[in-house]
Amino acid sequence: LVLAAGITTWQRNEVWSNVESLWGEVLKKSPGKSRPYNNLGDFYFKTRQFAKAMPLFEKAVQIEPNSAAACNNLGCLLWYNGRLDESEKYVRRAIASKNRFYQAYNILGSIYFNRGNLDSAEIFFRESLKHKPGFVDARANLGAVYMQHRELDRAAAEYTKVLAEAPNHPQANYNLALIYFDQQKYALSVQYADRAKSLGLALAPSFAARLEQYR
Repeated sequence: LVLAAGITTWQRNEVWSNVESLWGEVLKKSPGKSRPYNNLGDFYFKTRQFAKAMPLFEKAVQIEPNSAAACNNLGCLLWYNGRLDESEKYVRRAIASKNRFYQAYNILGSIYFNRGNLDSAEIFFRESLKHKPGFVDARANLGAVYMQHRELDRAAAEYTKVLAEAPNHPQANYNLALIYFDQQKYALSVQYADRAKSLGLALAPSFAARLEQYR
């Protein structure tokens, strides 16, 4: 199983050719503002430079402790690092600052999923979807809850909805491959596994080995 968590950037209409340089320059000019720290941290997060992202998110929250975006992003990175209690602290602060913050509810659900509290995880994923029905990460994570409950048809239905909105969603493709293998629909399993792999998601070695005989 693979979970997905969302990270938040400030809204901009421009497309920048060099995001790192842009926000680095803004940071030099406005070192006392939270926004450039948050957005430069977002760049590093999305390019998987987590060690660079962490101090920037921490600084953004230090400057503006109730910034929903900065708290959400710090909480998301802490979740990625397995620091669940710290993550929950900042994600709940984000929700307190912005009640309809669908990304934060998704991360909160992911925290409880990792703790094995599936009932609470489902509640938070559904809360995320209530505020943003088209948020595919929360819907994919809801599918992961159903997989853990062995409700495979319900899980497959959620992942199918995800792929209708986002065909390149790696988690949805991978978990559909697992479901179809379990249901002995091997051709479909191979199809979705190959798609997940092409999107950069490595197959578990044991699963890849079992799948080979059906190619």
